[in-house]
Amino acid sequence: MGETRDTRPLRVLLVDDHPLFTEALRTLLVDDARLEVVATAKTGREALRLAKSAVVDVVLMDMSMPVLDGLAATRRLRALDPAPRVIAVSGHTDDLSRAAALEAGAAAFLSKADARENLGDTIVRVWRAGRVGSVQRLYQREGAGRPPRVRWALEETGTPYEWVVMTPEEGRLEEHARRHPLGRVPVLETADGLLFESAALCLHVADSHPERELIPAPGSFARGQVYQWAFFAMTELEPRLIGAYMARRGGDPGAAAKADQRLEKAWRALAAALVEGAYLVGGEFTIADVIVGGVLENARKFDLLPDDDHVLAYLARLDERPAKQRAYA
Repeated sequence: MGETRDTRPLRVLLVDDHPLFTEALRTLLVDDARLEVVATAKTGREALRLAKSAVVDVVLMDMSMPVLDGLAATRRLRALDPAPRVIAVSGHTDDLSRAAALEAGAAAFLSKADARENLGDTIVRVWRAGRVGSVQRLYQREGAGRPPRVRWALEETGTPYEWVVMTPEEGRLEEHARRHPLGRVPVLETADGLLFESAALCLHVADSHPERELIPAPGSFARGQVYQWAFFAMTELEPRLIGAYMARRGGDPGAAAKADQRLEKAWRALAAALVEGAYLVGGEFTIADVIVGGVLENARKFDLLPDDDHVLAYLARLDERPAKQRAYA
């Protein structure tokens, strides 16, 4: 019986005008039984010729090359039938470079500094995403506070997605009711179906991209801590935050004071967890920080942030992350 795409290794083409970098990537992949490096190229034109003459599943494409640059080569590769999946690799990490690569048809964007981390897993993930069909869509309604935290999670992974912003009227239509039984947001539309609830979506995104190390191994204590803080954010902190906001608007000083006291207890619990570390789980950034950080954004919006140095310093660290800046822009 001959090989099929489900039984043979993925065929990978490496394209970069720096031979040492290409060889470093080849060395990383040579022992991965899931992959086969079938060729290397130094220019976009050479990559196009190789892709036309041999079966290539995934191309790792440098964006800055002579003769035919990575953007032009990516566009031409994506026009082939069948078209390989292209992973853009660049020495530039700015938003414009990333956006240009994805617009040209790249399925993912990696900086050269990060490209070597879990590269085999990234290639396989990109291929599988291409097989099931489409870019994910994340639905938001104008003014809603929870969807941006899911967008932040997607930005941390570098996954292509479409950010669909609905008007309040569109959010009440039957079309959206078919996406969410209560007509709410966020909703993540994937090739396999529809998912909702912001914390669940964040955890799903982290699980879907193990190479980004946003969530510890299943069954580990650290994994349990991620769940702990995710549920704390959604069942303790956010409800108390909303309660304090509504009580202040209600005009009853006694009710407002009581709601503020309940919220203060939650803030103290969060602050205590940040005394020893920069982040909530083992001092390392995880998806728990995205979920809790999303709730902190609502606290900032409601002018309900605590006067606590640990919490405010934590929020400042989160604000420095480029993925968060893109998500909340």
